[in-house]
Amino acid sequence: MKNFKRNDKLRYESYANIVWDVCESAYDRRRIDETWLPAFKVERYLHINWFIKNQCKFKQEFRDYIMNNKDVTPPLRYGRFRSLANKIKSVLHIA
Repeated sequence: MKNFKRNDKLRYESYANIVWDVCESAYDRRRIDETWLPAFKVERYLHINWFIKNQCKFKQEFRDYIMNNKDVTPPLRYGRFRSLANKIKSVLHIA
């Protein structure tokens, strides 16, 4: 994240926090099924470094779930989120 400009870093931090809050809400409601699992995989792939640095913001059970489900191959994102995903991956140096 050191390559982000100030405003971009704040936007990314806010976005990553919202992403993980939504994922945790789905987890809390036991909604991790064929609908949510692909989203979890993609968000974990894109935002795991942020999550690791900010684990204290989430319940232990959710942290354990995210950290113990590492071996995922996320699908490519399409549509309007593709450019954001590609920007994040390039800044974070993710292939």
